Amino acid sequence: MTTAKEVLDVLHTNHVYPDQLIKSKGVFVYRSGYFYRHGQDTKTHVNKVLSTFPDAKIIDSGDHWAAFRGGASVAKQSHFYVKFEI
Repeated sequence: MTTAKEVLDVLHTNHVYPDQLIKSKGVFVYRSGYFYRHGQDTKTHVNKVLSTFPDAKIIDSGDHWAAFRGGASVAKQSHFYVKFEI
């Protein structure tokens, strides 16, 4: 069984730095927060996951937009997310 820490270490080895990576019921959730998108989109982050884990099964991905709230968690602010299984 793979832990979130092990997956995060592999992502960091490949120069991919999500703001949050959690595991729930066997599904990993990668989140990368933003204030400005700077040309990034959901596909950018899906490709980062797939370039690191080519056999990963992408379950869901998207762009969660929220009005700025200082001090809020990444999950409650604007972020790109990728849900995947290894």
